[in-house]
Amino acid sequence: METHLFAKESACAAIVETGHALIEKKLVAGSWGNISCRIDAQNIAITPSGHGYETLTPEDVVIINRDGDVVEGKYIPSSELKVHTAIYNAYPEAGAVIHTHSIYASALAAMHQGVPAIIEDIRLSAAGWSAPNTLSAVRRSWRRTPCVR
Repeated sequence: METHLFAKESACAAIVETGHALIEKKLVAGSWGNISCRIDAQNIAITPSGHGYETLTPEDVVIINRDGDVVEGKYIPSSELKVHTAIYNAYPEAGAVIHTHSIYASALAAMHQGVPAIIEDIRLSAAGWSAPNTLSAVRRSWRRTPCVR
């Protein structure tokens, strides 16, 4: 599968547009959740930490490398950058990652219930509790869900 890559400016604009859509569809609240987009083999555009989607601009988006080091940007990248870089490093075909804290998915996770698949290309599960912003959260999820597409 070929990954569609974005120019840096297009990636930043797409992140802002996606953030606005997530707010509109009530899939996030405030600055909860995060979005990233692969720019090239080494660089990723990612939302800044603690910045609400309502006021997010392309200039606010942070550019990091595959190791999570800041390459460009005036803000601190999302605290979940380890999750994003782990996914991009494990799945070179991944072009974007959207991590939300929607009310309904959070309620299911609190009850240790998975999200039922409604199409064959998707499989999501409640990963169980792990400290946020850690690779143990990613690894716990991957043990239960080897691939989310």
